[in-house]
Amino acid sequence: PEFSSLTLLRIFDVSQTSITGSIPSTLGALTLLEVLRLDSTSVVGPLPASMSVLTSMRELGFSYTSSAGFQLLGYLAGWPQMEVADLASCGLTGFIPSELGQLVSLRKLVLDGNSFAQQLPSELGSLGALTELSLSSVSLSSTIPPQLGQLSALEYLRLDVITSLTGRIPQELGDLHALRQLRLEETLLTGSIPSTFGTLSLLEELHLGSPSTTANSPRLSGSLPSVIGQLTALATLSVRRAFFGPSTLPSELALCTALTWLWLEDIELAGQNGEWLASVPSSVQNLSLYNSNLSGTVPIAIGSYTSLMHLDLGGTTALSGGLPTEVGLLSELKKLQLQDLPAFGGATLPTEIGLLANLTELALTSADTVAGPCSLPSELGALTSISSIELPSSGLTGDLPTEL
Repeated sequence: PEFSSLTLLRIFDVSQTSITGSIPSTLGALTLLEVLRLDSTSVVGPLPASMSVLTSMRELGFSYTSSAGFQLLGYLAGWPQMEVADLASCGLTGFIPSELGQLVSLRKLVLDGNSFAQQLPSELGSLGALTELSLSSVSLSSTIPPQLGQLSALEYLRLDVITSLTGRIPQELGDLHALRQLRLEETLLTGSIPSTFGTLSLLEELHLGSPSTTANSPRLSGSLPSVIGQLTALATLSVRRAFFGPSTLPSELALCTALTWLWLEDIELAGQNGEWLASVPSSVQNLSLYNSNLSGTVPIAIGSYTSLMHLDLGGTTALSGGLPTEVGLLSELKKLQLQDLPAFGGATLPTEIGLLANLTELALTSADTVAGPCSLPSELGALTSISSIELPSSGLTGDLPTEL
């Protein structure tokens, strides 16, 4: 189309359409243009040089296209009124220009899925209006600039699935008092979780952890700090593949009464005879302690966690004695995973499991050998919502219950 005659055009949004072709140079004549959205289209080619003069631009969307190219970020730095830049998976390469720090009105910067060559510029800490900074799944060799702690308006910080993100988590991130979501999982960050995180009173999601559990792989260390109990808005806590010790769950975790999702996987926790459960708030709906080295028995108090919808104790090979009968009180439970529990033996499934009317998935396997013969209770036949039962290598003996 011929755009040069549309001199009053302020918004051009064709995102998620079947539009194809290249970006016409005549767009540069639209000096009043403020919003350009080409997200999820088949538009190809770089931005024409004529667009560099569009100083009224405040919103740019090129996510999931191949239309960008390296020079796009250079244009962005020259548009002083920019507020929103959605540039996920659009073929960006090269470096992130430090001049982006001059965009004082920028509220949202999304660069997920691109490939960058250098360190995150410390100048990003000057973006005082920024509420969302996302670089998930980017190719980038960098540490986290401590200057990001100056982003007083920041609500969402995603630096996850960056396997070349190294160094320690800066203490300064504890100054992000507006922060609601922090994603740093699948990275090579080391050191301990900063105690300054205790001041993140609005934080709702915290995701940490390494992509690998190999002996020489960089991982977080130390323990889950007691200040976690100060995060009263926290709804999701996920820490995977961290080298914690052995350490116990801090009792202060029970103060996180908004917590519904607790995943502590592939970390070494201490705790016998069910004492670990006292640190888990009763509000939890999804609890995974996979491969967390807990020992002793599963406490009968598990029956009081009536909000549980997903329970995963797989890989906790030191647990013994099977599930207590109180598991039948978990009326909301939909998914029960008990993989790789060789010490459970024949006491694994109490007959009360038949009371779990909402159960849809049951997994009970052993990587080694069970401590004794194990049979399936006939009460499994009462689970009319069940869609998946996985029992390979679980030492089962006898006939399958006819009730199935």
